Amino acid sequence: IEADCKSPTVRKSLTAGTCNERKNRVINYDEEIRNFRSSLDISAVEDQIVQSDLTDMKDILLEILKSEVQEKKDERG
Repeated sequence: IEADCKSPTVRKSLTAGTCNERKNRVINYDEEIRNFRSSLDISAVEDQIVQSDLTDMKDILLEILKSEVQEKKDERG
């Protein structure tokens, strides 16, 4: 990890103390969960997916079955 800390890219990304301090830091998961904020982009996409009327395999199979049933009825007269 020390070698990575000498990299200029890594040094720029370390905003909380020195490299050694960062390496020894423990993540407080309870605090992270309390501070979590959902991305607006994800929420917007989720809403669009839920609201969209997508045709899936079930819908296609139902249409085929309905068509077959109707054709059988038409043949019987």
